[in-house]
Amino acid sequence: MDALMLQFLRALLRVSVGSAWFGVGAGVFAAAPIDYLRDIKPIFTENCYRCHGASQQKNQLRMDTAALALKGGENGAAFKPGKSADSLLIQVLKGAHPEIARMPFKKSALSEAQVARIEQWINEGAKAPADEAPEMKKHWAFIPPVRATPPAI
Repeated sequence: MDALMLQFLRALLRVSVGSAWFGVGAGVFAAAPIDYLRDIKPIFTENCYRCHGASQQKNQLRMDTAALALKGGENGAAFKPGKSADSLLIQVLKGAHPEIARMPFKKSALSEAQVARIEQWINEGAKAPADEAPEMKKHWAFIPPVRATPPAI
C-alpha cells in the first residue's frame, strides 16, 4: 500500500472514530455527556449498595437513587451538583476526607476512570431521572397488579 493511501486511511479512521465517540464542533473534540443510568448507577450498584442500599444504610446514607444520595445522611449530601470538588462523595472516593475513611470501605478503590466519570457527572449537574425508584421497589413482587383491559370483540 503506498504512503498516500495509508495516510488517507488513517485520517478517515480518526474522523470516523472521533465523530462517533465525541461531539465534533468547530474542530474541537468534547467529551460526551455522562448518562446516569448507563454510566453512574452501575458503579454505585457494584460498589455502594452493600452498605448504602435499601437493606442497609450506614450513617443513614442511601445511594440506590440519585435523589436519596443528594438528600444525604449523617454527614450531609453525598454530592453537590455542579461542584465535584466540594462533594463528600468525591472526597471519600479519593481518600481525601480528613475524618471519613476511603470508600468503598475495606474494598479495592474505584479506578481513576470511574472516579473521573462520577466527577464529570456531578460537574454536569448530576442529572438523573426524577422518577427513579429504589432497587427494592423495582422488583416485580413490589409492583401492584393491574387488571388488563380485555380486547374488543
